[in-house]
Amino acid sequence: MISISQEFSCIMKIIWIFQTGEPLHVDNFDSRPMRAINLTNYLIKKKFKVVLWSSSFYHQKKIHRTKEFKSSKINSTLTVNLIPSLGYEKNVSIKRIIDHIILAINLHKILKKNELQTPNNLVIGFPPIETSLIFLRWALKNNVNTILDIKDRWPEVFIYPFPKYLRFFLRILLQPYFLILRYVINNSNHVTTISNGFRNWIRLFDSSNDENKNHIIPLTSPEVSINKSKYKKIFKWWNKNGLVEGKKTICFVGSLSRAFDFKPIQSLIKYLSYKKIDINFVICGSGDESNEIKKMINKFDNVFFPGWVNVEQIKVLLDNSYCMLAPYKNLEDFKSSIPNKIYDALSYGVPIVTSLEGEVKKLIDVHEIGVHYKNDRDLCIKFEKFLLDKNLKERMTFNSKNLFEKNYKFDVVYNKFFEIIN
Repeated sequence: MISISQEFSCIMKIIWIFQTGEPLHVDNFDSRPMRAINLTNYLIKKKFKVVLWSSSFYHQKKIHRTKEFKSSKINSTLTVNLIPSLGYEKNVSIKRIIDHIILAINLHKILKKNELQTPNNLVIGFPPIETSLIFLRWALKNNVNTILDIKDRWPEVFIYPFPKYLRFFLRILLQPYFLILRYVINNSNHVTTISNGFRNWIRLFDSSNDENKNHIIPLTSPEVSINKSKYKKIFKWWNKNGLVEGKKTICFVGSLSRAFDFKPIQSLIKYLSYKKIDINFVICGSGDESNEIKKMINKFDNVFFPGWVNVEQIKVLLDNSYCMLAPYKNLEDFKSSIPNKIYDALSYGVPIVTSLEGEVKKLIDVHEIGVHYKNDRDLCIKFEKFLLDKNLKERMTFNSKNLFEKNYKFDVVYNKFFEIIN
């Protein structure tokens, strides 16, 4: 006689999800959940059995979770498979490319060697480009429905840092990667991506002209809830790290990396100090540029660097911040994207202060949810006006929350995934 639990497990759909460079359920770090965890948890709630595949190398911490292939059964509905790879120190480097090649080779060996239960669906996180090719070819061979989830413009990201006169030759050198990109896009059943700008880029490589194939699934996250006693405890901690009741706080939350330009922020802090406008700046995070950024603005006594903060600390900070800084450099992949930090700000009704052109600027222009600046002087002028106009701040807060509720709320967004695979 078959038990109810056995019968239920027999009819559960199985889905494989491959994502690298993100926190996983097996990590002991209190890291912010991203696509891998968010999609996995959502599909488990929808009664799917999930096998989550990823690299054994933890991108954010630059450490190895394991040196060998490891399969961990978390519970009856979730298994996490870790594929070994080389590892790397810098995000843009030859060693990272080698790491991804080794990761793909090891994935091929695992898929060929192991007897694995074939899933109904396979979500392939892109990049890496090499593992996308391996997984897609395996899925085509085994008649598995595929969803290619594109979150970065590889291999173009390797071309952007170089002068324009070199880009043509680099594109020729990277032509094999562009051929793989075209192949995986055209041979996947569905392609999901994070913004309209990315979808337009994908269409350059998609020969199907099928409008129903491409879907936008933004990088939004579920709401964080904290009980009152813990909230008070975290707020008390923030009191020592720049968040003072009754005083305006301007925050930044993210990796202190080359993706951001803090020179205009330095000019803004100097300007506000000269104008005797008393506000605090809280710069959260860590990264390759931590020391340089601290040297730049640490001399001001109204600037605080609390370091890395967890999701609950971020919630309390955003709940009590006047606005959020997003000083991204205007690289092509950033301009066509809407980073998850923008969705965080929208969800808490925190106006965005950014130099980023493209998709984010469109949101600001159309929905009035923040301040866009072109240079140091433009930032200082616009920011002072923003600080002095209470009605403008309230209007931006209302618009941000309203936009998030209508377009970017977690269940609304991730239900699109469910509709694709169900």
